[in-house]
Amino acid sequence: MTSRLWIIASLILAPAACSTGGRMDSETGFSASQTEPSTSTSDATAGTETDETTDDPTTTSPTTSSTTDMTTSGCPEGTLDCPCGAGESCDDGLVCVDEICIEDEGTETDTDTTTTDPTSDTDTTETTGPGIPLCGDGEPVATELCFKDQVVLSMGGGPAGILVVDISGDDRDDVITANGTANNLTMRQSLGGTMFGGLTTAMAGTGPVDVIATDFNNDMKLDLVAANSGADSVSLFVATMPGMFAPQSVTPVGAGPTALIVADFNKDNLPDLLVANATGNNVNYLPGTGLGYGEPVAIAAGTTPTAFAIDDFDGDQNLDFVVANAGSGNLWVRLGNGQGLFSNQVNVNVGGNPSSVGTGDFNGDNKKDLIAAVPAEGLVYMFKGDGLGGFGVGLPFAAGDNPVDLVVVDLTSDGIADVATANSGPAQVNVLVGDGIGGFATPEPFPVGAGPKSITWGDFNDDGVPDLVTANGTDSTASVLPSNP
Repeated sequence: MTSRLWIIASLILAPAACSTGGRMDSETGFSASQTEPSTSTSDATAGTETDETTDDPTTTSPTTSSTTDMTTSGCPEGTLDCPCGAGESCDDGLVCVDEICIEDEGTETDTDTTTTDPTSDTDTTETTGPGIPLCGDGEPVATELCFKDQVVLSMGGGPAGILVVDISGDDRDDVITANGTANNLTMRQSLGGTMFGGLTTAMAGTGPVDVIATDFNNDMKLDLVAANSGADSVSLFVATMPGMFAPQSVTPVGAGPTALIVADFNKDNLPDLLVANATGNNVNYLPGTGLGYGEPVAIAAGTTPTAFAIDDFDGDQNLDFVVANAGSGNLWVRLGNGQGLFSNQVNVNVGGNPSSVGTGDFNGDNKKDLIAAVPAEGLVYMFKGDGLGGFGVGLPFAAGDNPVDLVVVDLTSDGIADVATANSGPAQVNVLVGDGIGGFATPEPFPVGAGPKSITWGDFNDDGVPDLVTANGTDSTASVLPSNP
């Protein structure tokens, strides 16, 4: 149920309108509440930082007699291996160390800073410069995995889906949750860094569990769509201005919608919608019209489809999709033809009951692979893609207790895809660092709020390193894990 923005650009301008066959409710979209702005709970780092000091027990002071002896023995001051007394300099190519001219061996590279103590017998290299992994020094370095303590944001009741997107148009990532208990969407606008504004609310249908954003009517403003699992519908919130929305318009879909994806599947430069219907055991395809979307077309899925991912699995430049079927213990891959039609399913057996699925090139062969989370086993399974739409046997990797959702993102600045899971049992996020050849390191845990249901990422502190965000269903919060390079 992870949501991350999929913006589909279009040059056609059209007025906002309700979807075909939809109805207008009386709510007025997002409205401000009196909630105080939220701030960071702590600036402590997840990594360990140490102060570096240099204590040299061998420090000595050169004696006058040693200098005098060398001078009177006919060694010219300033030349190689000869004294460089007070006020004297060494010849070109030489440096003065311990009052003796020696060869200048050049400057250390910018990955190490060499400091010379004139009273010490040895040089000391400090590992605090650029290129050295050290959390909190402000330098993103490959293999560095660093987060500050979570920033806790109170949201609506029972947040299940989460979206990070600049909904207000100020070039800052905002946080939006779909709240299954409160039957609404709530938003906190970023004020910069780890500061967030008060809570705003929009009423949705019964049991919203996912939310996405895109510009459905080509007016250059982002609209929102929510999946209402208890009402068998989706709600479209058309933006009237950045961050402000008209009341929802509702379109019926299959039974128990749980996940949404938006993309241009038929290449008409309009965003289309896919809906996974967990109770109906199908997927709805709703083509974009420029005013919203058309009537849903049902596509068969396995038992209890709960999550989506999209990519080009067969290299034909057309978007394909994969759905995780929690009830039948498999993934179904359907290849798109670029005209809004999809092939018969490719069945990828998981063995367990997957709750989430993602895509990425995990082994560096330029072919798309799959990764699926299986909560009951505490595992994620990686399936190597063959570049033609087929996938190999799943390779299991530990992911902590009860990983219910996952997101694929490079968290270590090394150009290799990593995986982060939302673990609802222990109330934590686990990060599996990818090795670039199809494997993952032992998961590293980071605490978040109680009962995380979904996970995504953004960049709230503008440091170029992804921050992680979870929707925590048990304590009705969202947790932001700010990066700390």
